[in-house]
Amino acid sequence: EDSTPQPQCYYTETKVEAERQLRVLQLLSSRNAKGILIIRPRLLISEKAHPRNTINKLRKYTDVLDCQESATILEDLIVKIKELIAYDQGGIFNVFNSGTISPARICEIFDHPINKITKVQLDVLMQGRARRVTTVLGTNRGGSQLPNIEQRILEIRKAWFMSPETE
Repeated sequence: EDSTPQPQCYYTETKVEAERQLRVLQLLSSRNAKGILIIRPRLLISEKAHPRNTINKLRKYTDVLDCQESATILEDLIVKIKELIAYDQGGIFNVFNSGTISPARICEIFDHPINKITKVQLDVLMQGRARRVTTVLGTNRGGSQLPNIEQRILEIRKAWFMSPETE
């Protein structure tokens, strides 16, 4: 949470700028230092099928990255946000499920056949376009971590397949 973000694409630059603007607003307001809560989830996954759900996105690809990274189950994130608000927490929180998982493993769990590729292979495929960033989040606030990511994905699998938006 305390490290300086180093954006590598426009989307990330906009998130960094939003955080900067919030800090400026906080300094200009009469609110206390804990007044602004910034949540940084990673690789959002939900038990509900939706075009913006990482599961739905991954199932559109045949070549999928086999590289470990942090991920966040949306339903777990909502519970954590409510908890942080109830305890009047402020500041920046990396909120993610404990452990790591690869996009390729997510595809395996959701029965989607893929070709596993490495980060180097992906960078070659993506030449001239925005590069995919793999991230393993850390936290100096142990309470920011949620239940184990692979276990949670196994638990939400059935609900996802029953969603009306499942392709």
